[in-house]
Amino acid sequence: MVTTIAARLLSKIDLNISSLNFNFIGIDTILEGKITLAGVVRLAGKITGEVHLLPDSVLIIEQSGEIKGKLFCFDVEIYGKFEGDLQSHNKLTVYPTAHVLGKIQSQNMVIFPGASVEMEGHTTL
Repeated sequence: MVTTIAARLLSKIDLNISSLNFNFIGIDTILEGKITLAGVVRLAGKITGEVHLLPDSVLIIEQSGEIKGKLFCFDVEIYGKFEGDLQSHNKLTVYPTAHVLGKIQSQNMVIFPGASVEMEGHTTL
């Protein structure tokens, strides 16, 4: 009975994965160079270079994630490490597990207690 109900509910949900816009960069992944990403991006690996996110995209740097270089984005949440120049056209959120070092520009900025932040920055673009 439960299986039948679940099957009926799932049949009504359109899970066309080709229409979804998300990325997961795994913990053992290392990317270098100039990279453009779109949608919701969860970074558990490492990126060195220049990272651009398309408008209205969200970057989440997980605790194991790390970016060294330049980051141009809309919204970014940092739980891991960032070192370099960061420009956020909307909101930067730095969580207690984060380590941030560099030059930061963001329209809105939230830094939670416990975060390690050494920056030159301001909240206007």
